[in-house]
Amino acid sequence: MAHFTYNLGDGKLKKLPLILTFLLMISFTGFIHAAVDEKEAESIYQKAKKKTISLNWEEALELFGEITDNFPGSRYEDDAQFWVGYCLEKRGGSEIESFMAYSDLIKKYPQSTRIRDAIVHQIALSEKLVVQGRDQFHDFLLK
Repeated sequence: MAHFTYNLGDGKLKKLPLILTFLLMISFTGFIHAAVDEKEAESIYQKAKKKTISLNWEEALELFGEITDNFPGSRYEDDAQFWVGYCLEKRGGSEIESFMAYSDLIKKYPQSTRIRDAIVHQIALSEKLVVQGRDQFHDFLLK
C-alpha cells in the first residue's frame, strides 16, 4: 500500500496511507470552499441590506434572491428569505407574492428567528388584501 510520510514536529516520521491522505485533503478543500461561499454570501447580504436601507427594493430583492437561490445552507439564507418578503411588501403591488415569500420562510426554516416577524407581516398583508376584496386571506386572520 502506498503511504504519505509526514513529520509531527517531534522528529519522528509517521506514515499515513495514501488513501487516507487523499480523503483528508478532499475534506479540507471542501471546508475551504464552504468558507469562501459563506464569505461571498455575507458580502451579497451586506450589499442587499444597503439597498434596503436606501429603499432600492428591486436591487435588494435581486440580491437577497441570489442568496436564497445560490447559497443553500448559508447562515444568511433564512434571513434573506425574510427580506425577500419585506422587499416585495414595500415595493407595492406584490402583496400576495410577499405573503407567499413569508410562507416559504415559515415552511423552509421552522427554526428561524424571523418566523414571528414573518407572521406579523402576513397579518398586516392579510388585512390589506381583505380590504382589497381578497376574501381568501380572511381565513388566515381567523386562525
